[in-house]
Amino acid sequence: MNEREQGHLAALKQAVAGALEASVAVLDRHVTRYPFDILAHEIAWFFDQFLGRSRWIRERMARALAVWPTCGLQPAVRSTWSRHPVI
Repeated sequence: MNEREQGHLAALKQAVAGALEASVAVLDRHVTRYPFDILAHEIAWFFDQFLGRSRWIRERMARALAVWPTCGLQPAVRSTWSRHPVI
């Protein structure tokens, strides 16, 4: 299992244990290291929505937007970008 997959597994273990906040914290660190990991972004977004933490979503997406290319985006990336608030 590579390091990226280990990050997913660590977040999954936290979520299964009922520690969604801890799972999001793991995913937040994970997407800092792997900003193009759409799966990690999507899961973190889902848990943050469930927990009512829109500020975390905004901050995570702002960090990702700084490193993602702006042209030729794949559909999954466009979907993730669409969640970044304009304001």
